[in-house]
Amino acid sequence: MRRLTAALRADRIDLVERRDAQARARGTYLIVLVAIGSMIAAGLAFTMNTMLHRFAMDQERTATERAQLVHQLDVANRAQ
Repeated sequence: MRRLTAALRADRIDLVERRDAQARARGTYLIVLVAIGSMIAAGLAFTMNTMLHRFAMDQERTATERAQLVHQLDVANRAQ
């Protein structure tokens, strides 16, 4: 009877240890997955910010060029 009890107890301990190891492995996997996802999100945010900044600068440059052309046309029309 004692042998059976000891064997059952050893099996339970082994099962609990395996489950704990699996839970730790899943926890580590989840942490790595979240870290990688966060880096990807940060990279996308940086890329989008760069693209929007370039777009805004192009818009500003275009607006300045248009204003200069309008001024030149206005001067040319007044000269006639």
